[in-house]
Amino acid sequence: MNWKMAVLVTLAAVTAGVLTAAEPSADTTATPVAPGQHRSKQGLDAAKAAAGQKWKDVRDVKPIASSRLKKLLPQADFFCVAVFNPMSQIAGRPTFLHTLVLAPTGNVFLENDDDACGLLSKLQVRPVDAADALNAAMAFGELRNLVLRAKDASGIPEKAAAKNWSVVIDEEKDGWSVRCTFMTDPTIQLCRRYQIVVAANGKIEAKAGEVISFIGGYD
Repeated sequence: MNWKMAVLVTLAAVTAGVLTAAEPSADTTATPVAPGQHRSKQGLDAAKAAAGQKWKDVRDVKPIASSRLKKLLPQADFFCVAVFNPMSQIAGRPTFLHTLVLAPTGNVFLENDDDACGLLSKLQVRPVDAADALNAAMAFGELRNLVLRAKDASGIPEKAAAKNWSVVIDEEKDGWSVRCTFMTDPTIQLCRRYQIVVAANGKIEAKAGEVISFIGGYD
C-alpha cells in the first residue's frame, strides 16, 4: 500500500495490543481495571503511596491494563490516578485523570499531553510505516487516559461530519500525522479532535483541536 496517500483507518474491536493499520483499538485508553486483576496488591499500595506524595486529594488509583504500554516499557507498571479538581466547585470536571508510571529507574508522573509525548519521545521508537505511527498515537491516548471515539455520545455516527470521527493517517516529509477523536472527559463525554505527529526519529507531538461533541454540562 502506498502510504504517501492519506489512509482512512477503519475502527474495529480491541485487538489486545496487536494493532495493524486496518484495525486500531476501538478503546485506546488503557482502561483502568479492578485492583488485583492485573497487578499485585503490593504494587497497587506502592502506587497509592507514590500518588499521594505527588498529588493532593487523590480520589482513586487503578491499574492500567495495556499490552501496548507493556511492550514499550516491560519493567514498568501503569496506573490511572484520579485527582480532585478544586476548581470544580466553580466550574469544570470533578477530577483530573493523571498517569503514574512505576519503573525500576524511578517513578514518572504524567499530567498533560506534553508529559505523555515527552515520555514516548524518550523511548525513541522509530516508526517504519503507518501502522507503527498509529500504534504510537494509540499509546499516547493510553498514557493520557483517553478513549478513541468513532461516533458521538448518542451512539449514532454523525454522517454529516464523518471527518470528525474518522482516523486518518498522512505520510509527512519526515514521519506521519495521525488524526483522530478522543474522549477527553468522561463526565460529560467531551470529545476532542487530535492530531498526533510521529516523526521518523521517534519524536511525538500532540495537538488538541476543536471540541467535536459533549453531553450536558457540569453540575
